[in-house]
Amino acid sequence: MIRKLTEADNEQLFKLREVGFFQQLDANSPEIIDAQRQRLPYTYGYFAQDQLASTVVFYPFSMNFSGQELSFAGIAGVMSAPEFRRQGHIRLLLQEGLERLYLEKTPWAALYAFDVSYYAKYGFQSIANGAYLSLPISKLPAAQKVSAERLFKDDLSALEPIYNDWARHYQFSFVRNHSGRESWKRILKAFWESRERKVYLLKDAYCIFDFEYGSKDKPNRLMVQDYAFTSPAGRRNLLQFLAGFQGQADQLELHLPANDPLSWDYTSTFPTPSGAFQARIIDVKGALEPLISLRDISFTLEVSDSFCPWNHQRFQVSMDQGTVSVSDSQSSPDISLPIQTLSLLISGSTSAESAQQFGLFEGSLGAARALASLAAGKIPFMPRSDFF
Repeated sequence: MIRKLTEADNEQLFKLREVGFFQQLDANSPEIIDAQRQRLPYTYGYFAQDQLASTVVFYPFSMNFSGQELSFAGIAGVMSAPEFRRQGHIRLLLQEGLERLYLEKTPWAALYAFDVSYYAKYGFQSIANGAYLSLPISKLPAAQKVSAERLFKDDLSALEPIYNDWARHYQFSFVRNHSGRESWKRILKAFWESRERKVYLLKDAYCIFDFEYGSKDKPNRLMVQDYAFTSPAGRRNLLQFLAGFQGQADQLELHLPANDPLSWDYTSTFPTPSGAFQARIIDVKGALEPLISLRDISFTLEVSDSFCPWNHQRFQVSMDQGTVSVSDSQSSPDISLPIQTLSLLISGSTSAESAQQFGLFEGSLGAARALASLAAGKIPFMPRSDFF
């Protein structure tokens, strides 16, 4: 049986986390109890008789996508007790959850995968999400005097306009505080962490970070959790502020989008492992129609999607004077592709030419180019601070 969890299930849920995530949480901690209370409305469990066997959390979030604000479900808390594994419970939870989200008109879902092949069979597509770098801090531009003001958790309002301006340049970036979870204070300290990070406001930028002293064999690390800037000058201020830690920090850890020049220079030399970001379209019509068309074209799109059968059909896609309309069609397809390729094209993860080169679709290159144009020149990037 699948149902939404209630507070009466907390004891079982905490016991499941002990073996599902090997996470020992203090069930008497007010902070943890409050965090679990916020999570419960989105947590669904598979019960074998009366025993909680598996769970999946479907957080409601909003994201920036091609200049629009779209809703998506952040999938988290995917776990099964060892004695209930390999019995299809997670598949059933995902199937029920995606159908429910489709009926609620949520067009996208996203997750961080422990194994990309596991979720690929459910229609999730790996999305390049920038690079995590562990960079010698000496590689930054020379430190200079930068005006900086320390902020505290009681008033972080100055960060929001900077972040909002920065985030609109990327696909999948969070629209913070428009969701089922408070954003800014969680970036400072998640409920399972022991201390808060530090926040500094700069001119046209901000930075949230922590510091960890090393040992004989490990460097001192400056760990950037979150940052944003609104201008080239803001980016320079940010890098010069971080460079000011030279002599105290040896290593700088941060997450960069693929279009950042530091990423170009150092991704191949100083990469560090990160969770694999994956996304899937839940509703083809809901994913396409909010977007702005840069072309005037009409074509028949055939989508294959074995896990979400409502997508497994032909659609008439009409792009006209900036709008996109999608309707059912019985015509012969101009382009045929799996749901994963559609996710890649409209998110800016690949070009139509690259998709053709690797055989990711059949049919019209012109239709593939039209779909790719819906990304409006933006690339995917979900900052590490917004994991779910």
